[in-house]
Amino acid sequence: MLLLGLASIALGSVTAKSADAAHAGGERVMLPSSVTPDHYRIDITPDADALTFKGSVDVDVWVHRAVREIVLNSADLVIDRASGETFIGRVPSHSVVVPGSLPGKPLPDGSPGPSGEGGFPAERDRYHLYVSLACPYAHRTVIFRKLKELEGVISLSVVEPVMGAQGWEFGNATTSDTVNGKARLGDIYLLADPRYTGRVSVPVLWDKERRTIVNNESPEIIRMLNSAFAAFTNDRSDYYPTELRGEIDRINERVFRDVNTGVYRAGFATLQDAYEGSCREVFAALDWLEELLSRRRYLTGHHITEADWRLFTTLLRFDAVYYGHFKCNLRQIADYHNLSNYVRELYQIPGVAATVDMDHIKRHYYITHPNLNPSRIVPDGPMLDWTVRAGGEHLTGR
Repeated sequence: MLLLGLASIALGSVTAKSADAAHAGGERVMLPSSVTPDHYRIDITPDADALTFKGSVDVDVWVHRAVREIVLNSADLVIDRASGETFIGRVPSHSVVVPGSLPGKPLPDGSPGPSGEGGFPAERDRYHLYVSLACPYAHRTVIFRKLKELEGVISLSVVEPVMGAQGWEFGNATTSDTVNGKARLGDIYLLADPRYTGRVSVPVLWDKERRTIVNNESPEIIRMLNSAFAAFTNDRSDYYPTELRGEIDRINERVFRDVNTGVYRAGFATLQDAYEGSCREVFAALDWLEELLSRRRYLTGHHITEADWRLFTTLLRFDAVYYGHFKCNLRQIADYHNLSNYVRELYQIPGVAATVDMDHIKRHYYITHPNLNPSRIVPDGPMLDWTVRAGGEHLTGR
């Protein structure tokens, strides 16, 4: 799907002929020491252009949220994961092409980015956001829409939590498509491009005037919401301030790699070594964050930034879903003193609690992934109360 307007896309390729190929363009290609030479792991970070892997053995491919598709022999499309956030699967040995995207710059006047298309100025009631309340990536955009006081500027539709046979669907009055009247999110992609055959994911930012998709990448959409619609809101908070962008990007990179998508790599692993390696990476990152929050109130210091919200939506789901469903069960977030207080503090920011729907979250994961939960039974617990006063203990040393 070509992403237009307020953000821009750049595609390229780097060829790795062996597991110890050099890093380039932000992508990471590695063969963990715990994995046999017959299996390769490919990680794509958000700033990757594209990656082509040629090998003579089977390949275990882990595709992150920024990735568009996997192509075998430049022809056979093999990615269309129902989760919409991550694809993890075993593919036979062939040339594997993984196009990705580069975050673009949201432009309030609608002028094009370096490789995007212009004509998408920020206007009241022109754009519509399609989201899933279950998806941690889409949840970010719902939070930004709330915090930036854009609910009267950008309309919203919520898909059903349980995916149907053809992906994300709309349902009753509370989960209906109020703009285009469609039954499936895939129909929205086809409105934008009748020939589209790729992955259907949330979130989606839709232009009601030009009747097309502006963007479907949460990191780019939250930056648009942060700054592009300033003329239509009284909120002046900046979650991506110039002076902190280097630190924000640095933290985002590890959080995305080892936490946001790390839980998916562990959860969908089909090899014991791959699971154990991914699980260890998740908890190494959580330990790092726990220590960081012993010195800082928020990830970059005294002010909340996009880095905090990108982490928050994963931490919020961790004890209820990732701990059991994805087997990331060394520790719960509740076992981390600083992280648990941090989640409570963010949850208690006015407006944030209203964006959280644990029923949608739990039903989506436990029912939509029958390979992980064949019975599709949704557990009652755990009992989570994010309204407990966060207190000031976690601010020690800051």
